[in-house]
Amino acid sequence: MATFLVERFWPGLTAAAAEVATTALVRAGAVVIETIVASSDEVCLWYVEAASTSDVTAAFAAAVVPVDRIGPATRLRR
Repeated sequence: MATFLVERFWPGLTAAAAEVATTALVRAGAVVIETIVASSDEVCLWYVEAASTSDVTAAFAAAVVPVDRIGPATRLRR
């Protein structure tokens, strides 16, 4: 499986709204590893695992969560 970073510009973003969206994504079959909320920048990021970008797109569409950008990503741990 590959990992991807999904970005959404989200005016009025709150942690509670991001949590609702993440729950919808999981119910739609997305494997969400981490959700990052940057309220001051109005950006929500999801680090997800999937076989392809198409699978990520399909999961977000099924959950009715808009996406601005999807790209391959690697998380480095310290």
